Amino acid sequence: MKQTLLTIPHEILGIPVFGAGWLLMIWLLWGAGTVTWLGRRQGWNRDTLSYLPMIAFGAAAITWLLPWLEAADSQGNPQGLAIRGYGVMFLIAVISGVGLTQQLARRAGLHPDIIFSMSFWCFVLGIIGARMFFVIQYWGDYYDPSNPADWTTLISRILKFTEGGLVVYGSLIGAMLAFLVIMRRHQLPKLATLDIFVPGLAIGLAFGRIGCLLNGCCWGGVCEDDFSCIHFPRGAPAYMEQLNNGQLLGIEATRDDAQSTRTVSSVVPGSLADQKGIVVGDQIRRLDSLSGEQLRSPARSDTRIAVTLARDQKAVVHWTLNQLPTKSLGVVPTQLFSSINAALIALLAWSWYPARRRDGELVAGMFTVYPLTRFLLEIIRSDEPGRWGTGLTIAQWVSILMLVVAGLLWARIFSRPAQLALPAPQSA
Repeated sequence: MKQTLLTIPHEILGIPVFGAGWLLMIWLLWGAGTVTWLGRRQGWNRDTLSYLPMIAFGAAAITWLLPWLEAADSQGNPQGLAIRGYGVMFLIAVISGVGLTQQLARRAGLHPDIIFSMSFWCFVLGIIGARMFFVIQYWGDYYDPSNPADWTTLISRILKFTEGGLVVYGSLIGAMLAFLVIMRRHQLPKLATLDIFVPGLAIGLAFGRIGCLLNGCCWGGVCEDDFSCIHFPRGAPAYMEQLNNGQLLGIEATRDDAQSTRTVSSVVPGSLADQKGIVVGDQIRRLDSLSGEQLRSPARSDTRIAVTLARDQKAVVHWTLNQLPTKSLGVVPTQLFSSINAALIALLAWSWYPARRRDGELVAGMFTVYPLTRFLLEIIRSDEPGRWGTGLTIAQWVSILMLVVAGLLWARIFSRPAQLALPAPQSA
């Protein structure tokens, strides 16, 4: 886990890096140079002018969005922009995905500039869709009903997607909307063009899951085999989850929602809970924990967490921070499994493309293989609860829906004769 790789300072040589500063100047110079070069090479046509909205969008993001994302001190003075491991891997995912798609498009006879323009807008709406899916799913973690007027903090937290919090299925929905609009504009065959995007989408997902590992999200359940599991440091999401449910203290408990208590069902011998005299049958009324930032602060080593038991005297058991473990229990490395899974799908799609006989085979294949593997991976993940009174997570429900869509798509594909709107490359 490596959430922050480095921090870009707020100023260099007295000039701000973000806002009206160095980065904006570099971006505008690059944009002007690119448009001028394209205009001389291919004329001032629609493809050349399609770069202008992208340049304007980037300039707006540099001017207003990035300064908003900068960290600030206690007085509100900007201190710089933290470069997150998740964000870096996300950028690598985008570059690798677009590069692979352009390579395949060139072999299929499409101009790479069209794919680049299409990729940009699919990227923008894909990010919006992925973030909104996550925010809606975890709305309670973002919106504070006790302070409904604090919209500035709410919007700021929503926009910090580089720290994690993107859902693949939301990205697919957003990107698909952008794709359909651009397809209508350029009059390109939909299924044939979608096939070109599948390998790049899968390889981008493979790099993105490495970002999940660096960020500490999407973790798996507790495993006992130290060789095949990974441990997260104090304050990581997996650590906090295990602390809040009692696992890190050596407690297993069943929840009674009617009485708002948890009954201890087992205590690990020699654990922190066992050392404090917690026994099977004790009822936990309250477990006061701290935030991940507080747990990572060495200055708060004397801070206590408390477990209130429902005994006659309402016993309260304390542990100081320096008594807690420095790392989580071993968990299944689901992020790595997901990355390997996506890389294998990318390899399959890349090898399948020259052998396809009908347009849409790769899309239907992606909509078949990925939901199946994602459904199975969700079984060994423990970061999401079951929904709607079942043990199935939202991702599993969406996987089932995608399989239904895949079945309909396969039926449509095989109802047509074996022909291709775009040529398959002789060697991919």
